Amino acid sequence: MDETPKGTKNMKEPVKYTNDEIEVVAMCCHQLNAMYCVALNDMSQVPWHEAPDNIKASAIDGVRFIIDRPEAGPEAQHESWRRFKTDDGWVYGKAKDAKKKTHPCMVPYERLPREDQLKDEIFYVVARANLKMVKAQRAVINSENDDA
Repeated sequence: MDETPKGTKNMKEPVKYTNDEIEVVAMCCHQLNAMYCVALNDMSQVPWHEAPDNIKASAIDGVRFIIDRPEAGPEAQHESWRRFKTDDGWVYGKAKDAKKKTHPCMVPYERLPREDQLKDEIFYVVARANLKMVKAQRAVINSENDDA
């Protein structure tokens, strides 16, 4: 007898991503965010390979949030980022200062200036697009392996 609950037979299993895949997606999000910041004359973002571990961990956590809650949007993503930063000792400050752990974006999403809301939107869209690419690439690899 089939043990699958009624109405769930065709539900897709959530995609499982490797830690390496998640880190590559996080790196892409970080790099695009850094380029956007440069366009705003904000030179505070360093390239991924120079970023401290806590910055990388924050981006990786952001990607994991999107994987775990695909229905959540940039607003929820921002709140998750704020919780991560708070847990790491960060507080609101008028200027971003890694040594003092202050950041002007440590406010609710709706209180962010539009250009900072766009950072959350960019992260969200880039993460989702890259996760879809990873999934699609896997499908190609799997079909090639099936043909072999």
